[in-house]
Amino acid sequence: QEFLIAQQIEKFSIISVSGGAPFALAIAHVMGDAVQKVACIGSVGPITQSSFFYLSAQQRKFWLLQKLAPRPLLHLLFHRIWKENISKLDEFLFTKEDQFNPQDYKVLTDPILGPELMNMTKTSLQKGAGGVVEDMYVFGSPWGFNISQIKAPVTLWHGSGDNIVHKRFSKFMKMRIPNARLRFIPNESHYSLLLNYRDQILEELI
Repeated sequence: QEFLIAQQIEKFSIISVSGGAPFALAIAHVMGDAVQKVACIGSVGPITQSSFFYLSAQQRKFWLLQKLAPRPLLHLLFHRIWKENISKLDEFLFTKEDQFNPQDYKVLTDPILGPELMNMTKTSLQKGAGGVVEDMYVFGSPWGFNISQIKAPVTLWHGSGDNIVHKRFSKFMKMRIPNARLRFIPNESHYSLLLNYRDQILEELI
């Protein structure tokens, strides 16, 4: 709020991608009428007894890990993993084709976009994996607000082929956010959706 006042911004819109949804929707909840529109792309949703089953097998393991292991222990564990593997990041990040849908793999191996995504990921991990651990707690814990109380129009974009964040999370939120609509895009996946529909997403948001 202090930033908005300093910049003399009275109204604004928000865009989030993937794990940015809890933060974008929290702002929409807190700021109320100041938020004109929200666009959530390939977004995670609150983990409940029903939505838990939208997680992949690996995501369920991480969810259980953050529930059972003490927070300091998780930080220590992930820091050790990060320290041992940071120099080998190029060897396993975005390199295994069978981990991604064809649409996403095409984006990740693009001669221009691929290196940019790699550099962005490296930059985010330069000082350690603490952020990864904290994200696990954000995604796996109650968000601290009721998404049914969000007033702003929310557009939930999701690709039919997204195998990173299940499309049912967007359907789950569509049913609970009063002024939400779901844009379900055939033949797009987690990364390809943002690339191929970037202009349309921004046009609708603005």
